[in-house]
Amino acid sequence: MTYEKKLGYFFLLFYLLMWPYKFIRYGFADTLWYCDTALIVLAILLIKNKSKLISLVFAITLAMQIPWIIDMLLILFGLPSIELANYMFSAGHPLMDFIFSLRHIFMVPLVAIYFIDHKYYSNAKHLAYACLILFTLTVIPAFFLADPETNMNCSQYSCVSFLPSFENPFIYLTTFLILGYVCTLLLNQLTKKVIPKIKKINPNIILVATLIILSLLIIKHQTIEPYTCQIQSQLDAKCYYFDIEERTIYLSINNINSACLNIETIDDTFKVLTNNHSKIHTEVYVRNTEEKIFKLNIYEC
Repeated sequence: MTYEKKLGYFFLLFYLLMWPYKFIRYGFADTLWYCDTALIVLAILLIKNKSKLISLVFAITLAMQIPWIIDMLLILFGLPSIELANYMFSAGHPLMDFIFSLRHIFMVPLVAIYFIDHKYYSNAKHLAYACLILFTLTVIPAFFLADPETNMNCSQYSCVSFLPSFENPFIYLTTFLILGYVCTLLLNQLTKKVIPKIKKINPNIILVATLIILSLLIIKHQTIEPYTCQIQSQLDAKCYYFDIEERTIYLSINNINSACLNIETIDDTFKVLTNNHSKIHTEVYVRNTEEKIFKLNIYEC
C-alpha cells in the first residue's frame, strides 16, 4: 500500500473516532471546525491520490495550522504562548480532547511527506476556487449553527489583528474571504520554494520528529497538576474542564428539566459569580482558584 493511501486511511480513522466523540460530548456544531473538515477532505483526496486537489487543500490548511504549530511548540519548550493553544494545557483538560486536538500538529508534516514523491501543484485561480469552497463548507455553517461566543472559524468577528471586524456580517465575511485568499496565496508562493528542499529530506526523519513532538506534548499534558470537583446533586453532573486562566469551570449536566439551575459552593474555598447553562454544558465563573478541589451543590429551581 502506498504512503498516500496509508495516510489517507489514518486521517479517515482519526476523523471517524473524533466525530462521534465531539458530537456526543459537545453537540453537532463542534464538528464544524475548519481543521475537522480539512482532515476528512484530505483523507478522501489522499486515498484517491488527487495530487492537484491535495496541493490546494494543503495550501489552505498550512495557513490555518501554522499558528497552532508555533503556539504548541512555544508551550512545549516553556516559552510565552500566543494564547491560541494554551487552553489545551489547562488543568482538567480531558485527555481525549487533547489527543484529538493534536491534528493541528500532525496534518502539515505528514502531508508534506507526500510531496517528496509528488509534484506540488500551484494555480492562483484554482486556489481561489478551493478557498471559496472550503469557506462555504466551514465558515458559513459555523456562522449560522455555532454559538456566536465561540467565534468558530472566525465566523463572527476577526480573530487576527490584521483583519478588521465589521458590524455588517456580509461585509465582514466577504472581507474575511478575500484577505484569507490573499494570505493563502502569499504563503503558497513561499511553499513552492520550500517543497523542493523538503524533497531532499529523508521522510523517516520528518515522521520520527513528528512522533517525538506528539509524544512530548502528551507527556506535558499529563504532567499538569489536576483540579477536581466534588458535586452534590440529584442531576447527572460532572466537571469536564477547568480554565483556570479565565477562572471558569465547565460542567456537563444531563437530564435538566427546569429552565432554572442553581449552583452553590459547599464551603468558602471559592464563590460562584454567575453561570450560563444549557442542556449541553454549564459555565461557572469563580473568584478564587487557589484551591485544587471545587465543592459544588447543584439543583434545579
